[in-house]
Amino acid sequence: MSAPQALIMRTNRQEVSDLTKKAVASLGSVKVVATDRVESCIDALVKDAGAMLLVDWSLGSAEVNQILGAIRRHFKVEIRSVILVIDEIIPEIVATAIEYGVSQIHSGPLAVETIASCLKNLMDEVQHSNPIRDTLLQVAVAREKGNWAFVTPVLQNLLDQNPENTRVVMELAENLIHEKNWDSALNLLAPLASTEIPHIRALHLMGRCYLGNGNSEEAIKVLSKAKLLNPDHLDRLVDLGHAFMANDQPEEAKAEFNQALAIDPDFMDAQKGKGQALLMTGEVNEGLALLKVVSGNREIASIFNTAAILSVRKERFEKGRDLYITALRALGSDTSIASRLFYNLGLAYTKWSKLEKAQAAFDRSYKLDPTFSKVQKHVDVQKLERVAQEGLPQPTLAVEEFKEEEVAKVDAKDSQDPAPIGRKEVSADGIITESTDEDEWSPIDPAA
Repeated sequence: MSAPQALIMRTNRQEVSDLTKKAVASLGSVKVVATDRVESCIDALVKDAGAMLLVDWSLGSAEVNQILGAIRRHFKVEIRSVILVIDEIIPEIVATAIEYGVSQIHSGPLAVETIASCLKNLMDEVQHSNPIRDTLLQVAVAREKGNWAFVTPVLQNLLDQNPENTRVVMELAENLIHEKNWDSALNLLAPLASTEIPHIRALHLMGRCYLGNGNSEEAIKVLSKAKLLNPDHLDRLVDLGHAFMANDQPEEAKAEFNQALAIDPDFMDAQKGKGQALLMTGEVNEGLALLKVVSGNREIASIFNTAAILSVRKERFEKGRDLYITALRALGSDTSIASRLFYNLGLAYTKWSKLEKAQAAFDRSYKLDPTFSKVQKHVDVQKLERVAQEGLPQPTLAVEEFKEEEVAKVDAKDSQDPAPIGRKEVSADGIITESTDEDEWSPIDPAA
């Protein structure tokens, strides 16, 4: 691999900037890209995957997390050479650096010679073949293409050859999580999470496993422990918010999403999470308004669907019903979405023991999409076809529960998906929106 051609620098200290520029000048072949804002730093890193990064902890934990988290989300596996400049060694800072795979930490007084030596060592490492680095580059490319199935055996083979390498353990665990192989991932991660100073990313990934297998209380426990060590990791704040949501604690969830948005007001995962939390706390209009800014119709339906399912599981049937009806009023002009919302509304009414209304909802679901396989076992297909052929009154929900004409009055602007804005990666991998309980709730795929 060729040597890096650039060093991207983010610091708020003139001394660090001046010394770094002199050190780079002594190397001759590397240019310095000094950035004055977190956004310009992230943009520069995204544009140059091979550039080195020097970031100064004096910027504050929140900004350092924002930068390192953004490039990891973008590149799937971050193997960039990173120097973190700190004033003194503090265990929590070191743990954060390890979490992000920082290459070198420089503490104490700075000197041109010291910085130049660090940079030269990093450049030499990049140019020399390294089996682990080379494999992780392949992993990054495969994940970017969505070829996660290819990656698991590759990483397993790499771990067999390097059983003590925590970086490989983390990447394999992340792949197993993507495949929903929660138990295998937990077995890999547990030893790293039980050390005197636990590996923060191991705790975080364990939290995602517990989210995936439905153990929201344990997810809250391990994610909160990771947060104590590094309180400003954006993806973790969002995951902890979703864990609180799954545990029927929407106010606590909203606090986590708000903390993430205080660091990065444009972080879409946090905006969507807050929108869902607002739905759960009864602030439906505020939640819908926020979601319409950051999501398309299918994703809004998915978020409403998840919030409604969580409400029904806690036997708050009226809230669940109202969420479905609100979603239908806003999104019902899309018959595919409406069919699945009506189907899940039917399941909600079934749990509520309102079987007549459940049947009306199932019938409406079938009428909107006869090809929807899940609803077919809940309806009398021959009867519905006969009703349609003979022009008899169509099955509807009671007027006080839902007025059919209100679905047809959705504004035209609401029936079209807005263009996606900003980031498109969802850190929880959609775990929360899927359901596999005995009622066969129908997830609504945001990407369909």
